[in-house]
Amino acid sequence: MNNKEMTARRRYVASRKPLGKSANENTSERVQHSKRRRPWGGVLSPATFRACSVLTVAVVIGVLWNWFDESLDPVVHRFLKQICTAADDAVFCHPSLTPSRRTQRATKRIKTGEVILVVARHLQLWDLDALRDPFIRNELLTARLTNGDALPNSAFLAAHLAYKRKLAIQQNSDFNPILRNYLTDVLPSYDDYAAFHPILWPEDELDSALGPYSSTFSHVMMFRRLVHDEYDAFTRVSTEFNQLIDRSEYLTARLNVLTRSFGTGPLPVTASGSEQPSQLTTSEIALYQNVGGLTLEHGSHAMVPVLDLYDHHASPNVGFSYDADRECFVISAIASIAPGFEVMDSYGKRTDSDLFARYGFVNGDGSEWTQASIALWHSVHASGSSQGLSKETSRILRYLQYDDGYQACIDPFQDDEAAWNFKKWKFAYLMSIAGKENHWVAQMSPRDKDSKPGRSTNGPITLEPPPDAHLDGDLQFNGNLLFGTCRLISLTHRDYNGNATRMIQDALRSESSVDGETFVLLPTNDALEYRTQMCIARFASTALSRFNTTLEEQRRLVGRLNREAFGTRKWTVEHIRLGEMQTLEMLKQVAFSALRKTFGENGVDNARRSDDPAFQMRDRPCHPDLLRPLLT
Repeated sequence: MNNKEMTARRRYVASRKPLGKSANENTSERVQHSKRRRPWGGVLSPATFRACSVLTVAVVIGVLWNWFDESLDPVVHRFLKQICTAADDAVFCHPSLTPSRRTQRATKRIKTGEVILVVARHLQLWDLDALRDPFIRNELLTARLTNGDALPNSAFLAAHLAYKRKLAIQQNSDFNPILRNYLTDVLPSYDDYAAFHPILWPEDELDSALGPYSSTFSHVMMFRRLVHDEYDAFTRVSTEFNQLIDRSEYLTARLNVLTRSFGTGPLPVTASGSEQPSQLTTSEIALYQNVGGLTLEHGSHAMVPVLDLYDHHASPNVGFSYDADRECFVISAIASIAPGFEVMDSYGKRTDSDLFARYGFVNGDGSEWTQASIALWHSVHASGSSQGLSKETSRILRYLQYDDGYQACIDPFQDDEAAWNFKKWKFAYLMSIAGKENHWVAQMSPRDKDSKPGRSTNGPITLEPPPDAHLDGDLQFNGNLLFGTCRLISLTHRDYNGNATRMIQDALRSESSVDGETFVLLPTNDALEYRTQMCIARFASTALSRFNTTLEEQRRLVGRLNREAFGTRKWTVEHIRLGEMQTLEMLKQVAFSALRKTFGENGVDNARRSDDPAFQMRDRPCHPDLLRPLLT
């Protein structure tokens, strides 16, 4: 829907305490009152007086509640007033929107189709602006990651953001007052992010909470390595940047871009002429490509004030687009917004794991996709680089420790040469896909696609844990590559009419096949499919066992945290764990359902009764010494 890398707003929950005296002082006051005559000459009965008192207290509390709600973030509220009343009409804010916490809510019903916000180009910050900045272009454009890859465009926007913020603080920037306040006061600080964003959590805390082979843990670590590598790349090519911007300042800016930027969509290109704010020239496209290895063919990343305050839900009430002709972002209601409800955007189709890794939150209502990994022994993201892959080699080898489909474990010193030779080719192909997430990670559709956002994100949408998915529902799951991985692991040299070795060799010689785009091992016979589905069930069951709890216990825990600890790190992590567990459980059900379709209602037992070695599934792995020759 969009390529937004938008904000991870913290779910602020106000602590509302009554104003007044201490408990002891109030007790003393009540004692004193008990000695006095009833006020107003006894006109009111005790019951009536108590009722009036309760009503008065309720009114006062209501006023204070609203006052606190409007004052939770005075900086943001002042900024909204400043930008929405700008004299140059650079921004349009719907009159029925009012500040609420760090966002906006409707005071009157806003109808579908109404424009609620317009933000002009000169109040936005783009990666295109960054690449045109003399400091960025002269100091940083040649930066590369350690493996020689180009940095993402968004890294240059982050460097630009950190640089401009430094100038704004020093009062040396020519930014207009709105952008100055946006940079120095409105955007979250390092301490803000450290309180909730997993990229800044201690690694041992993440490891303890999620486990090192959790799909979510791997996702967070990928982003963490990337943002640190970007800073290192910039400091390698620019001493001035290193002296001006420290690591925490860059990480803060990078998280602001990761969590709060928007995609513009493709930009117009001119053959010549001066640089315009919202269009590219062919000469600068060539410059960015040749010097920085960058491309802007899909558009820019843009920081857009006010728009970046809106929270996310899979069922939003607004949508946004960039109007290239008017050079502005336009946000419109795509559903009616009732009075009291906050504006809700969508950050695109995401899994809960991706929301957490990028933005630092989950909604906890089952409205997002979920994911889980069958990579039991290696880190998928660490295997994405040649350096990381070399460290993972011995772990990747463990996937070949069962020798399913053979009557006995393959012995490199005694078995026939064909079986051992095939195992070497199979290991080589397994290494080639070890760092490709779609070969190891299952993504499944929302557990509750009908869930809608609440009035506000400062409380749980529902107190119930997300429901389990069901095979008889409208489950969406594309497992071709995932099942292809288990099909590869379960493959014998006799499969595909004895052509399995040649198929793997041909696939390895084809670069596009190694990228996982064209080569997929397809079903060929019942025995291989039995082994494939049992491999999926085996890996999913093993992954589930690592959570050290049952699904039912995890559901109860999440339900309790919904009531007692909404928005805390514990609440967030346990929702992530529940989603991964439910995905793995569903993966098992998908595998067993496929077996029932092929072998009948008692599919596993029926297949196991076969005397054919091709149906052999080992309960225990082969001796590790039989694998070690593959490492030489």
